[in-house]
Amino acid sequence: MSFSISGDKLAVVGADPNHTIVIYNAKTGSFLSQMKGSTSVISAIQFKDDSEFVTVGPKHYQFCQFKNKSIKSKKGIFGKNNNKLTCVTFKGNYALCGSMNGDIQIWRGNRCEKNYPIHKKALDAIFVNPTYVVTGGRDCMIYLLDRATFDKLSSINLKKICIDSYAPMPRSVCLNIDNKRILVGTSGSEICEFTCYETKFSGKSHWKYESIIKSHYCPNKKGNNQVWGLGVYKDDD
Repeated sequence: MSFSISGDKLAVVGADPNHTIVIYNAKTGSFLSQMKGSTSVISAIQFKDDSEFVTVGPKHYQFCQFKNKSIKSKKGIFGKNNNKLTCVTFKGNYALCGSMNGDIQIWRGNRCEKNYPIHKKALDAIFVNPTYVVTGGRDCMIYLLDRATFDKLSSINLKKICIDSYAPMPRSVCLNIDNKRILVGTSGSEICEFTCYETKFSGKSHWKYESIIKSHYCPNKKGNNQVWGLGVYKDDD
């Protein structure tokens, strides 16, 4: 799901065979419009502003415009780039997409214009602010990138640092407003935080690690790792 920039609209993707896209009025909950998304899986949806949004997934990129209670869409033109996308966010007018081969793809409208190799495995998380781009991949790495050039400024190896993690592959990343703390959600249903107070980032930057939440996880990649049982422990105190 994704909120529009103003917060007035909410776009959601269904789990039905057509992965139906529905837009709601976020303040009233009323229905605004819907369209068939794709018979393929849609991994992510992201608003660019209050009318344009993008959906991505395996062999799927769709540029959509919401106007006059209807949605018009254009299929993505990949060219020779990897067509298995995992996540998306926006940097101005450009959509930044993560791909299964670890690249960041730069899209304008419905066309892929450029790609940057970042991770050795799939890139599952991207965050953008006015100064930096933060990425997380299945190689258990987090990279802090220059927003303009996509040069790597600093890195965090979760496999080496988060030794108590069940599955230290980042699935979401977020950099706080003063660019000192990165909040990470992992495949192991964990939330952790990395803090660095250095004025200039480099390959030698030290990131302090703190585990915040640990949750349920089972190394069964074919299932949903659901919680099937719950009980109350009787404590006389």
